[in-house]
Amino acid sequence: MILPMLATKSPEAALATTREPRPFQHLEPATGIAVPSPAELDALTLLRSRVGDAVPTLVRSLVEWTFAAQRRLDRIARPTPPSISVLNRRRRAATQWIRAILAGRCDADNLHALTHSWIPQLVGTGPDLHLCYDLGRQCFELLRGGITSLAVDRPAENMLPEAKAIHALDLVLAIHLDALGRAVERSRRDSA
Repeated sequence: MILPMLATKSPEAALATTREPRPFQHLEPATGIAVPSPAELDALTLLRSRVGDAVPTLVRSLVEWTFAAQRRLDRIARPTPPSISVLNRRRRAATQWIRAILAGRCDADNLHALTHSWIPQLVGTGPDLHLCYDLGRQCFELLRGGITSLAVDRPAENMLPEAKAIHALDLVLAIHLDALGRAVERSRRDSA
């Protein structure tokens, strides 16, 4: 008698179990915002405490992903291992970028280093800045997800500090993404 009741679903239960997938919210450039507020910079201290020991893991993941993405774009069937110098340059660029993100650095020097050194080195486009935007944007999303997962890796009764830290992370990344977009546009105009 119990089994037939379990086999039939009521219309309310059928509606409750059907879900529409939510769209992924990609990071949007923060136009008009130059620096995070002091409160947002304070929220980044939680991220630094949670992510601090995992920076080498994030660097390794980001660098390996960039090599795999390049192989997919170039359609290389049998990839050769990267040279040590290229690997070290990408690791250095990724480490400096992640540390700048966690410190909330959005000053002109860091944004110039991001747009003209770190991202082009990570994605392997060299001096052709206008070629690095698509893969660079994917690097932003990869880091955003990795750092967010480290920020909310444990249960807590109050998740407000983590939410503030993630908001601050998104703001810093959005400022960085805006700087990259503006630099790429300048490069496209200059090369045309």
